[in-house]
Formats: sequence, C-alpha cells, structure tokens
Amino acid sequence: MIHLKIEEVAGKKAIVLDDAVLAKLGATLGDTLTVDEAAVSVGGAEGETQRQLELARSIMADYRETLDALAR
Repeated sequence: MIHLKIEEVAGKKAIVLDDAVLAKLGATLGDTLTVDEAAVSVGGAEGETQRQLELARSIMADYRETLDALAR
C-alpha cells in the first residue's frame, strides 16, 4: 500500500511522489494519474499524446481530399 501526503508547493496543493512510488505506479514524469475512490491509473505522457495528435492533424490536412472520398 502506498500512503501519500498532500503538501503545499508554490501556493498550490500537491502530492509529492518520490522515485520509488513512481516506479511502483509504473509512472514517469509527465504522465497523468487518474484517481477515483477505488483506484489510481496511469496515462501516457501528455507531450506524447499532443505530438501524436499534431501528426494526425497534419496527415488529415495533407490527405483531406482522399479521406473525404473514402468517407463517402
């Protein structure tokens, strides 16, 4: 079981995680932790998600006519 303490950092409430806790959670810097009453889940790094979305937007812009034709 992992116990976390809520602290104040730069005027905001924060949970500070050391490297051992991050390893147990399978998380790394930049990951998103989702917390509900029963569990904590780890999401991918937001930077990676944003990079993938930008790539998808670029591809959709380059192949707009092709994708439009395929959608019919």
